[in-house]
Amino acid sequence: MLGLWMLAATAFALLVGAAALGVERVLRARHWPTRAVWLGALGVAFAWPPIAWTFLARPAYSAGSARMGEVTAMTAPLTDRPSTLVDLLFQHLDVTLLVLWGVVSVVMLLQTARAVVVLHRIRHRAVPHAIDGDAVLVSDSLGPAVIGLRDMHIVIPAWLLDLDAPLRALVLRHEREHRLARDPWLVWLSVAATTIAPWNAGLWFITSRLRLAMEVDCDARTLVAAADRQRYAKLLLLIAQRGSSARFAPMLAHSRSQLARRITVMTAAPSRRPIAQALVAGTVAALALVAACSNRVSDNLMGPAPAAARQSTAPIVADKPVSIPEGKPYFEFQVDKPAVMAPGSKGPMYPASLRAARVEGAVLAQFVVNPDGKADMSTFKVLRTADPLFAEAVRASLVEMQFMPAMVGGRAVKQLAQQPFQFSLGEDAAAAPVQPRVESGATLDQQAAIAPGAVGPAYPPTLRAAGVQGSVVAQVIINADGTADMSSLKVLRSPDPLFTESVKTALAQMKFSPATVKGRAVRQLMQLPFEFSLQK
Repeated sequence: MLGLWMLAATAFALLVGAAALGVERVLRARHWPTRAVWLGALGVAFAWPPIAWTFLARPAYSAGSARMGEVTAMTAPLTDRPSTLVDLLFQHLDVTLLVLWGVVSVVMLLQTARAVVVLHRIRHRAVPHAIDGDAVLVSDSLGPAVIGLRDMHIVIPAWLLDLDAPLRALVLRHEREHRLARDPWLVWLSVAATTIAPWNAGLWFITSRLRLAMEVDCDARTLVAAADRQRYAKLLLLIAQRGSSARFAPMLAHSRSQLARRITVMTAAPSRRPIAQALVAGTVAALALVAACSNRVSDNLMGPAPAAARQSTAPIVADKPVSIPEGKPYFEFQVDKPAVMAPGSKGPMYPASLRAARVEGAVLAQFVVNPDGKADMSTFKVLRTADPLFAEAVRASLVEMQFMPAMVGGRAVKQLAQQPFQFSLGEDAAAAPVQPRVESGATLDQQAAIAPGAVGPAYPPTLRAAGVQGSVVAQVIINADGTADMSSLKVLRSPDPLFTESVKTALAQMKFSPATVKGRAVRQLMQLPFEFSLQK
């Protein structure tokens, strides 16, 4: 999903920024320039995520990525539910993020265009002036700063002309250093990066540190002639108080929030333990780089290749053993032998009033069968009923009904059962209790099974491309002719509607070997797990 990629790109940029911060400390301990470190960090943090997504996508997965019979243990009843507003928002999260991304980028692009117009006006309204042999532009609204990319001009405020000549010379020397280093290009690269990816907090951090590194390096080059550092620091404070700021131009006092750091750097005494500090900073940088290159980050940066993704179908594979926490009920497909009514156990009685009115119908009940063969009535739930009296008849009979418990590895276990009961006015219905007409497994000579060569559900292309995985558990009656009774289909678990539709489409076409009792094909209620996995 786009959201995961954006989070991974942000995490990657933050880690690259942390690594650059460690390298900066090492270089600064040796009084070396640091702007190149942050420029490299900006290039890597900005360019690598889209490169990884576009050119280093995970290869297409082979057929067989949607599998039946491999599910994780489930310990509670799972029912199909309608999509909520939150579900819909998450289903369309990528589109929402893309729209918000576009809106914010367009707003920032308009702000940038407005800034270009403003700088153009300032440049043409400023008065050319020569100070100490330097051609400058004198403005009432900007400076000291360097503007322009091809032709870079130093702009100073009018009040700067009243400064003492030595102070004015320091200001001009600082701006000349910006121009010689081509710093305006770095400023505009920073603006472009944050405009294109305004959601990336890591890029904002890196660009902020790049601006600081530019000013610190420029301060160092300005002070190389052994100028009075205390006097220069006071000059910075004066410029910050009286000067005007522009985000799109290198300035002597661009950010008041960075002044304290710049003054600290230029006036700091040499470290007493430079080697130890360098080792610590280098270790932090190395750890951050390792984290940035970790699989957890890189896997989300690399999306699956859309062109190579192809629809694959599910082969039939054997069930994997599952582990259920002690005391939790199993599902039917997780047991060796499912629970079933014990021979001679009586089913629910036909309600007299409904019999007299010749009302027929069915009840689908869900409950847990304990290891002692008794139904746990605290778990009883009516999933479907034709009449409340039918449901009450089933509830009343379950209290006395005896079951043969489910078995796993030779021991009796709890099982969550969904049992259908049919109330029909047949010829012998007047004297006999109602018994389930659909078999559930244990009394069968042979249980229903997916026929060899049956084609499973196809992996939805959009979910494959987004890297979405999940499992679907469907309950359906398998008819005596080996087809699925789609009217009885119930989805017990599904992480996404597209997975659900894929399973429904496949079940309508799938063939089964029907269940048999004494050589006769019968209907059987089954729970079928389908796993959609991007593992080869």
